[in-house]
This record gives sequence, C-alpha cells and structure tokens, in this order.
Amino acid sequence: MDDRDGNIAFKCTYNDGGKSGFVGFDGTCSDGNILRNVVLKPRTWCSDKENYCRNFCDGGFQGRRPLKPCYESELFQKWRFGPGFYHSGENAGKPISMKHAREGKIALFTTRHPDHDHEDKRIVFGVSRIQDVHMDDDGATWIHGDHSMCIRLASTTALSLPFWGFKSLPKGNKPKWGSGLFRCISDDEVTYFLNALYPYLQSAEDRFTVEQLALCCGAHEIPNRLEKTNVTPSAGDIEKMYGPGGEGNAIVA
Repeated sequence: MDDRDGNIAFKCTYNDGGKSGFVGFDGTCSDGNILRNVVLKPRTWCSDKENYCRNFCDGGFQGRRPLKPCYESELFQKWRFGPGFYHSGENAGKPISMKHAREGKIALFTTRHPDHDHEDKRIVFGVSRIQDVHMDDDGATWIHGDHSMCIRLASTTALSLPFWGFKSLPKGNKPKWGSGLFRCISDDEVTYFLNALYPYLQSAEDRFTVEQLALCCGAHEIPNRLEKTNVTPSAGDIEKMYGPGGEGNAIVA
C-alpha cells in the first residue's frame, strides 16, 4: 500500500445546493447554509471578504444570489476540483501544489456537515476517475473527472460509508485531517471503499462504473459482499444532517 499511488481525496466545505436525495454540491447554498459558512461557523473561503456569498450575506441576502461562487457549487456539473490557494502567511495568494495526483487514478470527494464537527463523521459523497491533471495560467493545479466514470452518492449511502472507515490510520490514532484540501490515498484504500459501495448501487450502469474504477487501482473484481462500517444512521439522523434537500438556485432577482 502506498499513499502516493496517484489517488486523491478532497476535503470539501459542505454545500446544500441541488436536488433532494443527494448531498448537495450542485448549486449555490441555501441562505441558512451561507449564514453558517460565513458567520456562525466561518469557513476559510466562504467568509473571505472577496467571496460573493460573504457579500450577499453582509447585504442581508438581498439582490442577486451568487452564481457559482466556489468549487463546491459546481462540483457535480464539472467534476473539477483543486487544492486551492494559501490564505495567510508569506505564501498568501499563491496556489497550493499537488504533486502526486495522476491521470487514470481516482478522486474521492469528502465532506462533513457543519452540525457534526467530529472528524470521524466525514463522508464520501462522490467518486470519479481522474481524466486530467493540469496547471492553469495562474499556476493552480486542477483535477478534471471523467464524466463517463463517476458516481454521485445518495445521502443515505454516503452516511453509511464514512471516509475514515477506509483510510488507514496508525494504530491508536484518531481520525484527523488537519490543514489542506487534499490527502493522498492508496490503491488498497480506494478499492476497499469501492468494495463497500458496490452493494448499495441500484443500477447496472453504476455497478459497471465501480468495476471500471476498481481496475484503475489494480483490482480485477469487486467482491459480492458488504464491508461493515460503524455508522448506521436512522431516518431522523438523515433529516437532521441533510434536511429535505438543497435550496440553492443558480440565480434569483
């Protein structure tokens, strides 16, 4: 097992935009989630003075709703993400490097609901084959997912598959992400996650996609079994964590 096999796990700020049944990340957040991310539990970019959601919040949520204000708001439209920029210190404004991501490997997208601040509650809500890794004119690194080899997890499935159930930790250590928006993840860890995801999938198309994703990590079959995790959410827990669905429209008057 090698953490530098070329796979990447991203830490995404919780976004509740999009259709009911999924974990958001498909539009601008609701006013309530903007308020949380900007004021109540400030997130680095959401609360930045240059952020459109910060300005919208400061203006009393009047006028035009921000359109695509962050990576998260269009993640499931573009399957694109990156390590971002430094926000403080001597490197403030400079892009964060990400050297070990490789084309043809796997990207996992993870998040944690703001009402559940324990790191062991982090979930995987999307997975994609990495189609392209490139650097733009500003020196920022971007990963583009393969739209034909990606899966967006339903909220109930994501709650059953916590990230730290698959990411190896030294014996006795508690889950800890620390700083930064990404972590390298091994072929074995990705395969373990895909094995656990497989039984939850309802369509033959999604099951075929998982089988193809596993090949990217050297696995030649997905065992027909369910890997047990230590999370079994109730319907009430799901409603509390994710509500009835996203409320973020692209733009309103």
